[in-house]
Amino acid sequence: MKKVLISFSNREFDPCEEGMAHRMLREHGFEITQYGDDEHVFIPQQEIDKLGQDYDAMISMGVTVDEEFLKRVTPRMKIIARYGSGYDEIDAKLAREYGVTVTISKEDEHSNGVAETAHALIFAMLYHIPQFYCEYVVNHHWHQRVQNIQLRGKTVGFFGFGMIAQCLAQQLQGTGIRMIATDIYPNQEAADRLGVTFVSFDELLETSDIISIHAPGTEENYHVFNAAAFAKMKEGAYLVNAARGVLVDEAALYAALVSGKLRAAAADTLHPEPAALDNPLFTLDNFIATPHIAGHTIEGRKKLCVSTVQAVIDYFDGKEPFFLVN
Repeated sequence: MKKVLISFSNREFDPCEEGMAHRMLREHGFEITQYGDDEHVFIPQQEIDKLGQDYDAMISMGVTVDEEFLKRVTPRMKIIARYGSGYDEIDAKLAREYGVTVTISKEDEHSNGVAETAHALIFAMLYHIPQFYCEYVVNHHWHQRVQNIQLRGKTVGFFGFGMIAQCLAQQLQGTGIRMIATDIYPNQEAADRLGVTFVSFDELLETSDIISIHAPGTEENYHVFNAAAFAKMKEGAYLVNAARGVLVDEAALYAALVSGKLRAAAADTLHPEPAALDNPLFTLDNFIATPHIAGHTIEGRKKLCVSTVQAVIDYFDGKEPFFLVN
């Protein structure tokens, strides 16, 4: 019997009715080992260190796949199916050298949820939603007022224009804004369809009232939003990061928010994660954070868990899985 390791808890993995993803695996002859519980979402490092040549496949989230890991689990392990579209924790090229296939999930399985989260964070910043509730309502400062900012008439810039940014652009159509984007692989057809103009990174920084980040956490993108980038942004601009924490230099962001260079920022992802409670950003009332939950919708997760499992099933059925990384 083929054995598959699921490296995180079922709370994250299989929200489907009657455990659809688990049922799919069992019906195709897999024995399932799953780590994690409501308190510990991911397989603990001490358990990772104990892994040997015990599994044919892994459905992965929260596991660093490096040479040390690959040496332990190969040659038996043949496929690592990443639960999600980001795979910065997996050395896919090295995995291929060890004979391990790496797949990711379709970006559009959770794109709408991530886009809607970014959309919500934009309005939360413009209209001070967290502050109004936490300070004005809960603390009974009912008649205290601050000035909100309308979205209409603003320029929204997308750093990265893949499926998630395209979903957000579609959601923002009809709001009376100008939309621009920068991407190393510009999809001109999508841009034309959605009314988005491609510009250089510098122009994106200099002309956007709001920048929404939707790019992968690659080495090239590490801290691309740093002190130099913030200095080029418009006075009083807004920043949203629903992509990867490593794209933003948090110390530089803190300085930009304190100085007023940026009016506000919102992030669904920080670096490292879980975020430290003493992160200076958490002391600011013009910073909003959510715990990397963008895309965690019931609808998106159902599609995500099924497509991830299907990649494993297809591999052992002799079919080429969709969305191969290597």
